[in-house]
Amino acid sequence: MVKKEKLLYIVLFLMLFSNATLRNQEHLKLYISISFIVCICAFFRGILKPSRISKTILNGFTIWLIVLFFMYFFYGIVLIKYDYFDTDYFFFMFIMILITIVFFVDVYYKIIMEIFIKVCAFTSIAICVYIVFNELSLIISGETRIGESGSGNVNTVAVYLGTMSIPLIYKVIFEKRYIYMLPYSLTIILMLLTGSKKSLIFIIL
Repeated sequence: MVKKEKLLYIVLFLMLFSNATLRNQEHLKLYISISFIVCICAFFRGILKPSRISKTILNGFTIWLIVLFFMYFFYGIVLIKYDYFDTDYFFFMFIMILITIVFFVDVYYKIIMEIFIKVCAFTSIAICVYIVFNELSLIISGETRIGESGSGNVNTVAVYLGTMSIPLIYKVIFEKRYIYMLPYSLTIILMLLTGSKKSLIFIIL
């Protein structure tokens, strides 16, 4: 692993893990603190190489992102009955996506994919351990559904794990990297234990 890439691994892991496990009322302060640390890292990464900031601003994806989130902001203002998805939430997500672009805007595509897949492997294991540790008593007692200790509800956890399972099974099938069967298997087992119907979509895929 190249030394300058270690930061990318750490930051991406923190973002994926915190979004899957800490984005709830109980851990909101910790979630915001991690996000703030990520923003600080992105700031200094931009300062060290200003071209990253200019590339982010002039990126075609950024323009598309602005248009997309403008619609989301409107959604947050008009549909106020869904207080969880208000304008503050969408603004926060917009900033975090821009931060992600700053981190990866000058990284070669194949390196990005390799980083993403490896981080998905480590993060999926970490999420499984986190949920099992927090809900061990429920598992022992024979509870039919687990995953409430993650972000949102069991469906949210299942979707996060399902999304991360796709690059893992790709590595196994197409590149014969059977080491990825471990995180993939743990992910599938936990997805089934959530009892979420959405998890079945990813498993079938």
